[in-house]
Amino acid sequence: MPQQWLMQQECNQTAQSTEYESVSTITHSKQMKSSQAKSQTKTNQNHKLYGVRSRAVLMALEQYGNQSRAELEQSAGISKDLISAIVSRLNKRGARIGKQIHIVSYVYDAEGARRYPRAVYAIGDGEDAKKPKASHLENRRRYDAKKKSMYSMNSVFNMSKSRDQIRAELRAIA
Repeated sequence: MPQQWLMQQECNQTAQSTEYESVSTITHSKQMKSSQAKSQTKTNQNHKLYGVRSRAVLMALEQYGNQSRAELEQSAGISKDLISAIVSRLNKRGARIGKQIHIVSYVYDAEGARRYPRAVYAIGDGEDAKKPKASHLENRRRYDAKKKSMYSMNSVFNMSKSRDQIRAELRAIA
């Protein structure tokens, strides 16, 4: 009798464990399907919005004229990551759609950012302007002028230095 009872308990435990597994796999598969459906709808929404965003970029260029990516970000109201992808696609020749914008020139103005040439875009299938080469001499002149102004201006950090120390530092730069 006790062996029979023990066997029944083991059978019940295995039956219960398979029931739990099947319930958990069902729940897991439902979760997977719902997450796949959500990601698929997000992807579909992004594809739908791509056309809207590219039209917004083209309209901003039409309305405000030639602009860099940073200016397009502001005028079209699109985030930095998305604007770079959209502008890159609009600037390339595609199989179905040709080139829609082109680079007119390069500018160096960007507040608080590194100094390098930034493309200015215009509407149309034109030839891109060539990117200017870096001038090492001009870069060196700017660097030296910045260092010189750092030692020649009145600063809290220069208050403790004597004139001779400041002059020695200026001679070391020049």
